[in-house]
Amino acid sequence: MTRVRLATLFAFTALIALSISVATHAGGKGKKKKDKPLPFASIKLFFEFNETDEDLGVQLKLGADPFERLKILDPCGHKILDIKAKGDLREHGLSDLFFESAEPTFDEVPRAEILARFPEGEYTFIGRTIEGKTLKGTADLSHDIPDGPVILSPGEGDEVEDDDLEVSWSEVTTPTGIEIESYQIIVTNEEDSQFAYDIRMPSDARSVTVPGEFLEAGVEYELEILAVAANGNQTISIIFFTVEE
Repeated sequence: MTRVRLATLFAFTALIALSISVATHAGGKGKKKKDKPLPFASIKLFFEFNETDEDLGVQLKLGADPFERLKILDPCGHKILDIKAKGDLREHGLSDLFFESAEPTFDEVPRAEILARFPEGEYTFIGRTIEGKTLKGTADLSHDIPDGPVILSPGEGDEVEDDDLEVSWSEVTTPTGIEIESYQIIVTNEEDSQFAYDIRMPSDARSVTVPGEFLEAGVEYELEILAVAANGNQTISIIFFTVEE
């Protein structure tokens, strides 16, 4: 082989090696780091038990940057919810989501079976924002559900005076180890199904006064008192009363 041909071969080989090196280097530079998932602003997953009617269901309250996709996995990794916004809603996005499951009575579905459908433990939430970024978070669901507060006054079916109303209840201490965070008192007008009064009280409260201006003479009202546990689960006790004319 002549010197000229040999030199040309060496030059050609070097050029190929240089091209491969540059391409590899450029390709490495072009790789982007995978973005870290964004957190949800808030996730609250809990049971609501109606002790008076003996029904039980699960509820979710969730907040996040505008998102168009959400999946929920139970502690065993099974997908239990998968929703996706379409059309204009997908472009606009969701920022808050609330749902409550059906609440069958224990005559329809035994309590143990309902709890088995929603095992306690850590639930995983995976979403996608309208910009295509990943959202990820977790929430714990507990099977420790408080007993309902005993409503001391007014009594079931009482006719109360057209004045300030004293509502009182007993402290909830069961089941053993349950920690009550607050009590919520809701008074609803049965004629129009509108909330007449709604207040949350601290865990050491045992009574509250509903101002007479929130009550109408001759109207029947539903009184709900919720014991809200620190783990998020809540239990309702209900009675009905009427304001005298």
